[in-house]
Amino acid sequence: MKQAPVWTSVAIVLGLATMLAGPPLVAQLLPTSAVWTDADAEAYTRAATDLHGAAAGHSHAHGAGENHRHAPVSPDDPGLIAAEEAFRTQQARRDGASARRGWLAWGVRMLGVLVAGAGVAGYLAAKR
Repeated sequence: MKQAPVWTSVAIVLGLATMLAGPPLVAQLLPTSAVWTDADAEAYTRAATDLHGAAAGHSHAHGAGENHRHAPVSPDDPGLIAAEEAFRTQQARRDGASARRGWLAWGVRMLGVLVAGAGVAGYLAAKR
């Protein structure tokens, strides 16, 4: 019976380790703040506040706790349209930042599968 090369065992172990330990390492090495900063959060909050103000027909120049009246706003109002677009842009950036870590973790898992698969294929080829 033929002896399998050492690299096959190393590849299998390394692939399995990558599949299991890779995603938690991604979470440790790439914290949420690396893809969504405080400045991004402030821009998102500002866009949401501007959208609320445009939709309600008032500005947020009034003081906290002051009573204010909402004015009717047309859906075709340029200020409302611009505020909606700005909010959608910030929302898409937030959603993309949230998904980026997940995709990277799955990519690391798939890399582990490929490395382990190469090890198994090499082992089976050597045993023929």
